[in-house]
Amino acid sequence: MFIEKMFRGGSLWGGIISGGISQMQDTNAMIKGHMDKKEYAIQTTENVSGAFGVMAGIEYGAILGTSVMPGVGTIIGSLMGGLLGDKLGRMVGNQTGTALFNNRIVQKVSEPTLKDNIQEIAVKGKEMLLDLTDQIKDATVGMINQTKEETNDTAVKNVEH
Repeated sequence: MFIEKMFRGGSLWGGIISGGISQMQDTNAMIKGHMDKKEYAIQTTENVSGAFGVMAGIEYGAILGTSVMPGVGTIIGSLMGGLLGDKLGRMVGNQTGTALFNNRIVQKVSEPTLKDNIQEIAVKGKEMLLDLTDQIKDATVGMINQTKEETNDTAVKNVEH
């Protein structure tokens, strides 16, 4: 159900636009000689997973924002979720692309294993999610306080008249 909903509407377009722009930039960099084919393949993996991250982030952010504060919270949650999803998706894509396109046997390079990288990504993702939750709470408290101040100002003006 969630996956089907993700492929309809704004989150789909957010992912397509985000991934498409990044892919065009990387393609131009490769054409101009600023990037080799292996790096281009890694970046493509990163762009695709980043696009999926944006889509999922927009959806989950909207759900979280709506549960905290319907209306404005939905918009803030969508934006923050899209940003977080993009970062997390790009991290996963970069790590996956690096693992796929870098042959450690041929290059004799000792890199952390994919399992270590996934654990590191999970920890970073959890930290980013907690930070995002705190930012949404702070934004919500600020909006509530501003609404209270505006309500008090209106009440004072009504009493004066």
